[in-house]
Amino acid sequence: MAQNELCIPALRFPEFSGEWIKRFLEDGSELISGQHLNPDEYSNGFGETPYFTGPSDFTNYTEKLTKWTLKESKWALQNDVLITVKGNGVGELWFLTLPRVAIGRQLMAIRATSFSSSFLYQYLGPLKEKFFALASGNMIPGLSRYDILRTNLFLPKLAEQQKIAAFLGAVDEKIAGLQKKKDLLEEYKKGCMQKLFSQEIRFTDDNGNRFPNWEEKKLNDLGKFTSGTGFSEVEQGGAEGTPYYKVSDMNLPLNTTVMREANNYVSNEQVNRLNYKPITEEAIIFAKVGAAVFLERKRLARDFLIDNNMMAYIPFKSSMIRFLKIIFERTRLSKYAQVGALPSYNAGDLKTIKVKLPHPEEQKKIADFLSAIDDKIALVSDELGKAKTFKKGLLQQMFV
Repeated sequence: MAQNELCIPALRFPEFSGEWIKRFLEDGSELISGQHLNPDEYSNGFGETPYFTGPSDFTNYTEKLTKWTLKESKWALQNDVLITVKGNGVGELWFLTLPRVAIGRQLMAIRATSFSSSFLYQYLGPLKEKFFALASGNMIPGLSRYDILRTNLFLPKLAEQQKIAAFLGAVDEKIAGLQKKKDLLEEYKKGCMQKLFSQEIRFTDDNGNRFPNWEEKKLNDLGKFTSGTGFSEVEQGGAEGTPYYKVSDMNLPLNTTVMREANNYVSNEQVNRLNYKPITEEAIIFAKVGAAVFLERKRLARDFLIDNNMMAYIPFKSSMIRFLKIIFERTRLSKYAQVGALPSYNAGDLKTIKVKLPHPEEQKKIADFLSAIDDKIALVSDELGKAKTFKKGLLQQMFV
């Protein structure tokens, strides 16, 4: 047993009492190392047993299959906790629900012997950053057996472990259900867009008549591109005024489709002193420099500033903004990027992009239809975000 240290969590089920005891992971579990397979020993459709080589396989476990046979002690078995120990994704965890899998050297399996395995999975999840920090000292990030087995835990008795794990597992099921619902809505929207823009499906006017044929236009005919400006660190950090968006702001929870919050705001005094030119029209914004261009994120924004790693597209007719946002969602701008040490593009690279444009009334019908799906996606995304925040709060209070 590790040092005899005791503590009590902030949030607890009322039927339990007493202190939690500090243990090492090795006190109640064992570690199974992964094994290397040659490419001819596994392939898609070859054999019946999944072969996991990294965290990407955790949800795509039909990608690699093998007939490879090992002693049972070498398999990862149902209820084991898989942990990524080498390369990308160090510290990523997965609770194994499959009967057994083969695992590569990038993974290890933690098998509980006297702890609750599902409790262990929940407890170790928030330690990902700790594991990553331990691994990052190496040229290729990697965790040793010692790093894992000597991980400190504060543990209650087995009955309380099981109660906590069951409760958090129910929260996980809620999160998984919302994520699946969101994924299905996004897939449905993608399919609808494909059929609408291939004109396999057409809207009609209020009298049931077909709209005119779509016309080809260049983006430069429909709006203008404008780049952001420099935003020095001494001017950053404001909490009120005009939002000054950076590429990272597109990751904020409220900014999945429309920019609603920023990490930095600038005051009227800053705007006047530095001669900033806020964009007051509704526009489409996106990254124009660096690896972020390949993420293809586009957002709507109004009354804002952007730094010089971003670009905005402002339609000449404000009524077209929703339809043009759909056009941008369907357009892979990154293929127009200038190749170099730092991929980028400017207005000249994008303004001649050709797009198909329907009649204004058909544009509105398409935009209304897809916006209704977006509203449903946003609602589910909001529920998903709240559920994840709820679980994060639980973990902070239920574990020590």
